[in-house]
Amino acid sequence: MYRWLLVCVFAVLLAACGNKGALYLPDDTTQVQQTSSL
Repeated sequence: MYRWLLVCVFAVLLAACGNKGALYLPDDTTQVQQTSSL
């Protein structure tokens, strides 16, 4: 039982690695990029 708890905690910590920085929601407004063809 203790071993499974340790494995689960380790898996959660390992899954959290690399997730750094502030969390943000993307803007709902979409911006249209205009490209000029010359």
